[in-house]
Amino acid sequence: MEKTGAWFDGWENRRHNPDHDWAIIQLAFAGSIVGFDIDTAHFTRNHAPAASVDVAFVSGEALATGDDINYEWKEVLPKVELQPTSKHYFVLDNPDNAPYNFVGINQYPDGGITRFRVYGGIVPVFPEDKNELVDLAYVGNGARVVVSSNDDFAPASNVILPTRGENMGDGWETKRSRTPGHIDYLIVKLGAPGRLERAIFDTLHFRGNFPAQASKEACNSQEENPDNDPAANQEGFWTTVSPRQKTAADVEHEWNLSPKDKVFTHVHATLYPNGGFTRLRIYGYRVRSMNLE
Repeated sequence: MEKTGAWFDGWENRRHNPDHDWAIIQLAFAGSIVGFDIDTAHFTRNHAPAASVDVAFVSGEALATGDDINYEWKEVLPKVELQPTSKHYFVLDNPDNAPYNFVGINQYPDGGITRFRVYGGIVPVFPEDKNELVDLAYVGNGARVVVSSNDDFAPASNVILPTRGENMGDGWETKRSRTPGHIDYLIVKLGAPGRLERAIFDTLHFRGNFPAQASKEACNSQEENPDNDPAANQEGFWTTVSPRQKTAADVEHEWNLSPKDKVFTHVHATLYPNGGFTRLRIYGYRVRSMNLE
């Protein structure tokens, strides 16, 4: 207990509200929204009896001013009843593909909610200038890891996350292998097709378990997983954009990528023979066309 009452690992407001209480959440990335989970776990007699959800998009320019935000709210989940200590899943009937970066949850008239989950997919908001270099392998720009050879110690999807990573567990590490010729690899679907300029291969925190060598290949495919492309086994499907070269412990490797005149949709990072690294950045110039030239 504390001076305001029982301590809950959730959101509980005071009683006797004349209307309703609300909270505004800025999403980690702009995205299209398909559903919600409103969880009233542990609130047995003091849960919120009802809730609704609104969404809004605020441009980066408006946020950068530091002024009060003028939200243009759109209701996507009308008022729904909630039960005590329960998960409530809601799927939107007609979700749109528009990006939203703010969500407002309203509870009527008051009470408690333990967790609020927002489900959807990232919709990248790229600079208007296509000549601006962007990280096409960044999760915030819509990139996804679609294949990995193994995730024994940590998932490959970590390598496209923000920041350089807090520890080895915040990167990708594969299991040891003792078979001659063994390799490990991952494939990233880029957030947009692009002409590639340079790569960052960061082994931060990996001091005795970084790969001996690494290479990068790229392809152009309309498949989510290019291994499913009918042309995947044809010679020339994958283009070497960064040849096999030695890596070092606990350092950012910056490698030039070429050719620079082709458009690619996926990048294949190969580790020889195994090991781990923290982050992969693929900087390039996005294009709207899938053409190879």
